[in-house]
Amino acid sequence: MFFRVVRPTEVATRNFSTSEKNNFKVTVCGASGDIDQSLSLYLKINPLVSQLSLYDLGHTPGAAVDLSHIETAAKVKGFNGPECLKDALKNADVIIIPAGILRKSGMTRDDLLYHYQPCQLCCSYCL
Repeated sequence: MFFRVVRPTEVATRNFSTSEKNNFKVTVCGASGDIDQSLSLYLKINPLVSQLSLYDLGHTPGAAVDLSHIETAAKVKGFNGPECLKDALKNADVIIIPAGILRKSGMTRDDLLYHYQPCQLCCSYCL
């Protein structure tokens, strides 16, 4: 019974959509940490991502080269330093900021934002 309810919507969806958009540019700001590199790996494997930009203050071009060896359609570029942030964010559809600083007792979320420089620079370019 449930199959009859679901099936007409699947047929209708096929009739209205002729192609699927799979050319998203994703930028990861703060991409040189361990968790950030794992996130970038999952984004590289995702078939919806066609361009992946990695940005951090250091070591990002090496991580980008490592990810570029994975055979998927997504192109990976690494950017490091405040002067390259604007290039990393250019034409980005999705911007991910994995803020990786530990929150100490008494710290507010604004304090975390203050201590994480790529996040501050990203917000200044995006607003």
